[in-house]
Amino acid sequence: MALDISFRAALTFVVLFASRTTHWMTELKTHDIPAREIFPGNDSTTKTYDFIIVGAGTAGCVVASRLAQNNPDWKILLLEAGSSEEFSHSFPFKHVAKIAKTPLDWNFTTLPLPYSGVKDHIEAGRVIGGSSSTNAMVYIRGNPEDFDGWARNGATGWSWADVLPYFIKSENNNNPELRKSKLHGTSGPMHTIDNPNGGIHLQDLLLAAAKEDGFYNADSNGESQLGWAPIQLNSFEGYRWSTANAYLRPSVRKNLPNLHVVSDAEVTRIVIDSATKTATGVEFAVQHEGLTGAPRKVVANARKEVVVSSGAINSPKLLLLSGIGPKAELDKHNITQLADLPVGLNLHDHYMLQMQFSTNDSRIGRHFPQPTEMSEVQEYATKGTGILAASPILVYGFFHLPNQAKLDGTPDTQPHVQASIANIAVAPGQSEFMLSPLLLRPRSTGRITLTDGISSSPPIIDHQILAENVDIEVYAEGWQFIVNYFVKSESFKQVNLQPIYPQPSNCSGLVNGSIEYYRCAVKQLTRSAWHPAGTCRMGNLTDERTVVDPTLRVKGIKGLRVADASVMPSPTSGNTHAPIVMVGEKAADMIIDSWKSNPSTSGSPTSRSTLCWASILHMTLLAIFTSS
Repeated sequence: MALDISFRAALTFVVLFASRTTHWMTELKTHDIPAREIFPGNDSTTKTYDFIIVGAGTAGCVVASRLAQNNPDWKILLLEAGSSEEFSHSFPFKHVAKIAKTPLDWNFTTLPLPYSGVKDHIEAGRVIGGSSSTNAMVYIRGNPEDFDGWARNGATGWSWADVLPYFIKSENNNNPELRKSKLHGTSGPMHTIDNPNGGIHLQDLLLAAAKEDGFYNADSNGESQLGWAPIQLNSFEGYRWSTANAYLRPSVRKNLPNLHVVSDAEVTRIVIDSATKTATGVEFAVQHEGLTGAPRKVVANARKEVVVSSGAINSPKLLLLSGIGPKAELDKHNITQLADLPVGLNLHDHYMLQMQFSTNDSRIGRHFPQPTEMSEVQEYATKGTGILAASPILVYGFFHLPNQAKLDGTPDTQPHVQASIANIAVAPGQSEFMLSPLLLRPRSTGRITLTDGISSSPPIIDHQILAENVDIEVYAEGWQFIVNYFVKSESFKQVNLQPIYPQPSNCSGLVNGSIEYYRCAVKQLTRSAWHPAGTCRMGNLTDERTVVDPTLRVKGIKGLRVADASVMPSPTSGNTHAPIVMVGEKAADMIIDSWKSNPSTSGSPTSRSTLCWASILHMTLLAIFTSS
């Protein structure tokens, strides 16, 4: 059986390669240049750009492309530590094959988690496009209350009313009904589609049950987020639609000769003038030809700004290596402090675990060999449709817990938990499906610190999952709520649905389905959902928790901004990909706007508020002297 599967998998790859690779390579793949080619060892000159973006990930691709589009005279350098995208991850079903322990992954590992003692793995894309090139492609904006909460807590200009235009700007929604809504974009670079999995019995069954029970929601990115909704993906014509594809594909880049996308260039520190506290460039490692020997260090200068878009784990690491962070942490590694900021704190994430349900309906549950069947391969190769073009995640739901809301004051429009339903069976022939309940807004926070002062060393990730007891209570109740929904559903009773309760050894003797069982099980089974954020927190300049102000400028350092998930003050309700794209779009607009007011080629732009106050002061003094 294993040999048969391997042969079919090999045949699948050959057919796919022959029929679709050419289009992907010529029309969708970003044309990057390895650092060793654009910065050869025999060239000792220092190259200068107007803007340098550190990290060609989800947000970095957006920022770089928008800045280059805005002004053809601006020279933009986009640096990526990883390599080019791979065709193997270009089709949607492929995301079920994890990238852990491959060159596409940063392979982050946490300290032992508080209850289970497990060292958790956090997947993050080390590739052009970042995690948008490797993730599940799920498009979820979050809840309006998430962003209104940001604004109330010091992130002025980031309320739902402020950020919605950027969600719309980035989106090209392919659903005919949603395109009629004023809440969705129809001409943005990010294609958003309904998961092309029509006819999947599990999806039909669940959505029919949701309609009967009053839990159906046609658009969880619309007026309301609550209820079960059909999933939407960033995918198009059978291909993953990463921010690299959306913002850097050849048809876009041909009009952007001022943008250099450089791969295999891991930035080791931000170059900062200690006297003026101004970021003047970056230092990065370039591997020698033949990939032998220690990498050499190269410096590129920035006339205007450096924008760090390295993600919620690597952005704080880079700031710390550059002297921006708590003094005690920097002193441990003999790094001279340039700005005393709480870099690396406020690490928040969504929490995830998984369980399965069994049924007696053979139409429920796909197993992994099925996508390699020749009929599926042929359909995908010729039409870009079928299993390989679809995500196995069929439906997601968002649920508010009234009992918890009484304690934490959560508005009844804001969910506590998210549920993803995947049409996957563990073994061939089983009629099972998978439930992944996510805790959306945990109170527990961790931190990112340095292992040492060496840039190539991995950071220390102290995740502190479930450190706050309230998270255990909310997660246990949320998990129980979702399981009970299925157990009590008349539609699922018809297929003899049975929960398959996980059995952690520490929870033996507890009654399956009891709240005591769920409290115990979440402690042992909870892991990161791979949505880390918050480690360069955005906020008011007077707030001691703030790392970047609402324009994403690093507090106390000129010419330096951060634009990625690390700036999010608190979690969003759902997968973080769409909000990160929004952050990139808004960041680019703010940068462009600030340099319109001061088009000089060097230094830091004068902010709009500074110009406003200067004008008021000038008019006041003029009035005083005129009247006298």
